[in-house]
Amino acid sequence: MNFQTTMQTGFPLAIYQTNLNGVLGTSNQRPNATGISPETSGSLEDRLGNYINRAAFTTAPQFTFGSVSRTLGVLGPGISNIDFSLFKSYVFERFKAQFRCEVFNLTNTPQFYGPQTNINASTFGQITSQANFSRIFQLGVRFEY
Repeated sequence: MNFQTTMQTGFPLAIYQTNLNGVLGTSNQRPNATGISPETSGSLEDRLGNYINRAAFTTAPQFTFGSVSRTLGVLGPGISNIDFSLFKSYVFERFKAQFRCEVFNLTNTPQFYGPQTNINASTFGQITSQANFSRIFQLGVRFEY
């Protein structure tokens, strides 16, 4: 019997806006902070449509850098996953057999990609896709002679 567990916090989120400074050769532009907290409350599933508070940002005008730091104190979704396997071997004179049962995502916990972080996107702050599969069972038999 085997268990494999992965638990990880999310990564810091980097908020950006449509680049109005492209004529200057800059690759991206950060928005301005309004002073409102970008954090939202509730469970991850409750915040899928509003993971980041849009009211915390305004578009920075052209030829400015914006006042938001490179990354926020808000973390993206983390990972919590458990995989399980069970093996049973049988011996019959000169033959061997092994039954295998493997379960991926044992607890059937959804994992999500990070939210949209471009403040000019219509889906800003929303998590729109799942990063893993639901529970998967895999059964097998191995014969040796």
